[in-house]
Amino acid sequence: MNAIAALLRGCLGCLLAGVIGAAQAQSAWEPTRQVSRADLVTAMRAEQRKGYALDAIANAVRLQVGVFLALAEQAASSDPEQRVLRINHPDYRDAFVEVTGILPQSLPLFVKVPHAFGEDYLIEYRTARVMEAGAASGLRRALNVKAGWPDAPDAPASYSYEDRSTDPAIEVTHQRVTAYRVLDHGSLVVYDDIRGVTGRATSGALGAAFKLIGKADAVQTRFAIAPDGTQVVRTTARKLLTLSQTVTISLDGKVFKGVPADRPDLAAIDQMLRQHEVNAAYMPLDMSAIPERGLR
Repeated sequence: MNAIAALLRGCLGCLLAGVIGAAQAQSAWEPTRQVSRADLVTAMRAEQRKGYALDAIANAVRLQVGVFLALAEQAASSDPEQRVLRINHPDYRDAFVEVTGILPQSLPLFVKVPHAFGEDYLIEYRTARVMEAGAASGLRRALNVKAGWPDAPDAPASYSYEDRSTDPAIEVTHQRVTAYRVLDHGSLVVYDDIRGVTGRATSGALGAAFKLIGKADAVQTRFAIAPDGTQVVRTTARKLLTLSQTVTISLDGKVFKGVPADRPDLAAIDQMLRQHEVNAAYMPLDMSAIPERGLR
């Protein structure tokens, strides 16, 4: 989840996804079907037409969930085997370059760094593999997403990058295996049961505080989109205490604490996000290392 830095920012202010498996599958994530670069481009272009800045870190989760849900919808209707989707990092990076026109050397950190570390995605879109029986009422779709790179003697344990576009600046860290659930309710989307993602403030008074208390664990992010494209995001992080905070994100990726006083429509969205109850009756999540890439 490469944009979690932006979404952790609000909480830190107050504290703060192929290899086709063998006939006998080795894990719950097999067999897989590799997503083509062309399909990634199509999904990203659909997001681009919505008018928000794809290269803004605060919009990266919006881009990611839009792409993942579109790919899941396509696979659900076209793949008789209903295989787990695999997005390989070169394809994701190259699709982003094609759609945005940004040169590889100038890519935003949330694309550049994961690509450098070889972070691939696995996406399980069969609801029965995500939620327990009867727990998916009201959901358009539920996803399990796992991201990371294969285990190897010289494989790094994690990566970090610093987002200096925020105040305070934020450092986000992804472990070699990260995972989360995506719950699409139509009116809002929830990223839940986040594993392996942490963040900390690196500037100002909060930066000094986080030197003492360490990194905060990302717990959950929920967001909804207003008719004019503005995002309202409520993010929860845990470090000693579990705290949540709302931020507003404009189409160009600017992030504001809370919601503007002159936007009752956004205040209503915030209230919906606060009151929404998540049914966390999830199926177990396999956190084994991402397998090596194989044939399509």
